[in-house]
Amino acid sequence: MQAKTLTCPVCKAHLNGTNRCSGCGADLSRVLVVAAQAALLREQAREALGRRRYGVASDLSARAQFLHHTPMGQKLLDMARILAATRVEPLADMPAT
Repeated sequence: MQAKTLTCPVCKAHLNGTNRCSGCGADLSRVLVVAAQAALLREQAREALGRRRYGVASDLSARAQFLHHTPMGQKLLDMARILAATRVEPLADMPAT
């Protein structure tokens, strides 16, 4: 998956990985923290999908999109919502037969 390039919310310059915008000098440390939190939530959502926890994956990916909207994040959210609406969550710790 290709990550969306972050841009400065002040001047729209592409970020270069530092806490200061190279275009306008704005402090972007909070923006970068929020983007990192969204990325972590998306990773947790993908893990939840792998465990067939579709409702959890939907909730996590929705929270990620709220923090930092990306096209791939929207696809993850759409998929999780479809699966959550059409499949039953597995029972936790169900004994094997």
